[in-house]
Amino acid sequence: MTYKTEDGELITGSSPLEILTNLKNGSRFDSERELDEYLEEFLIRIREYYGVAYSHFDYEKTLNYLVEVGYLTAVELI
Repeated sequence: MTYKTEDGELITGSSPLEILTNLKNGSRFDSERELDEYLEEFLIRIREYYGVAYSHFDYEKTLNYLVEVGYLTAVELI
């Protein structure tokens, strides 16, 4: 699975958990945080930017939400 962030960064992983972990690990400021702590703060920023509230911590649903609001775009690699 590969996704592109709105900033053009490619995030890869074999599961939603791995994708979200790699997203966190690529963060300049929050890479040292625990994943759930990172997601809590990250989703607050997403809500502020996109105006859509989300507070579910199921990793698959969180990944789908980030695609739905346009933060992540699925990429097919050839």
